[in-house]
Amino acid sequence: GWNGGFALLSSRCSYELVEKAALADCPLLVTISAATDLAIARAKSCGLRLVMLARNDAMLAVPS
Repeated sequence: GWNGGFALLSSRCSYELVEKAALADCPLLVTISAATDLAIARAKSCGLRLVMLARNDAMLAVPS
């Protein structure tokens, strides 16, 4: 299991990357870049917590 961990992406968050995270049973996906609309919709539909535009002083959490 993920044991409280999360996945961090340095690339744009696409539908395919969200799908891979969901299939891996990842509890939280954090991205430095923005997510596509389709990626956000997929994250919501599968209950994946998604945080994008992560910086050391701010982030944008997508409601699941």
